[in-house]
Amino acid sequence: MFIELSAGRIRLVRSLFLLLGLLPCLVLAGWAGWRHSGVHREGFQRHWQETLGVPVAIGAVDHPRPGVLRLHRFQVLAGNGDVVADVPLVEVEQSGGEVRLRIDSLACTPEVALFLGTLARRWLEQPQRASRACVIDVARLQFCPEETGAQWGGSAEGLRVECVAAEGQRAIRLSRPASPGEELRVRSLAEPSAGFPTRRLEISGSLATPLPLDVLAAAADLPGVRATLGAAARVQGSITASSVGGRWSGSAAGRIDRIDLECCTAGVTLRAAGEATLEFNRLSFADNRLLECQCEATAARGTVGQAAVRALMDGLGCRRGPVMPAAARADALPFESLQCTLTLDGRGMVVRTRGSGAPAPILLSEGAPLLYPPASMIPAERLAWVLSPVGLAAVPASAISAQLISLLPVSAVREAGAAGGLERSQVEGPRPSMPPR
Repeated sequence: MFIELSAGRIRLVRSLFLLLGLLPCLVLAGWAGWRHSGVHREGFQRHWQETLGVPVAIGAVDHPRPGVLRLHRFQVLAGNGDVVADVPLVEVEQSGGEVRLRIDSLACTPEVALFLGTLARRWLEQPQRASRACVIDVARLQFCPEETGAQWGGSAEGLRVECVAAEGQRAIRLSRPASPGEELRVRSLAEPSAGFPTRRLEISGSLATPLPLDVLAAAADLPGVRATLGAAARVQGSITASSVGGRWSGSAAGRIDRIDLECCTAGVTLRAAGEATLEFNRLSFADNRLLECQCEATAARGTVGQAAVRALMDGLGCRRGPVMPAAARADALPFESLQCTLTLDGRGMVVRTRGSGAPAPILLSEGAPLLYPPASMIPAERLAWVLSPVGLAAVPASAISAQLISLLPVSAVREAGAAGGLERSQVEGPRPSMPPR
């Protein structure tokens, strides 16, 4: 039987098919293509460049589930286009007022540490920046030297970084999930001031696993540490300190090993070579000046210059052991053992060796004592004399001497004299001025 169809109804059905069936498929296909396009990726690059304040490059962007995106081959670039940090995969999840970043692996070179430290200081010191809480989980952290990129210092089990902002305060906490006792807390809070508002910075932390000092110095923006202690030095210990206006006060204890003596003595009188360890039992400071320090220096083997031996004798009052004919003529003397304990405070400096009874030698060369500690306490300023560069005048004409004196403890005698003078002036009152002639 023939049934006549209406042309209008046919057009209506076709239109509905296009609107309800084919068109949504085309829209979804276009949306999926756009999310995998370069335009979509470049949009995320601009977002992260504005957030971090440095150029970045992103290889690809994926959306595995709602609210989560994956950034493949995420690179932080320098101004000249060089790669500062290269992260294979970053997963970003946003929920409410919190952002979570998951990183599978991160090679933390000194260059990467410098960038991360600058980013952390910017976030702590600029309260006008975004205050959204952020949690960063790094599954595997590797410390690598900048020159070779090879593994250095092993890989940690993981690292968690928590950034929190509330009521004018900002805090960053770094912790290792596998080691609950190891963490570092940095807090920044507004400090009441009559003039411009200032911020107080507080640091507390404990580190039992040796950390490359090169990385720590880069993160703290201390470029001279690597040149002074060497690229292989490692540090562990604890610290509690606070700073207002860049003036630091606090206390610390810990250990620095694999110190390069050749780097430490470059440009000063005490020329030596070898690898040493410095262990701090007590270290306290206030207003950027040392208050008290008790540390022990040890080294298994190395060399020491004749000029260094003479400087220790003349400047610190060390006593020389029996002089061997061959040693007397050599410019550099080999040693098999270096060991001494140094106590430094407002009273002066005491250099000792372990054990009771007769003083043991500081240095042993070819089995014979080369240098003994001073017999009595010496002024702390003598240390600046010994460390002054060769050919320059003594304290305080050279730059290194002036810097050391500004850091060494204030002499108790000088402090007592200043306090006595102030007390006398308060009791006696101002002196009468002489009448004009």
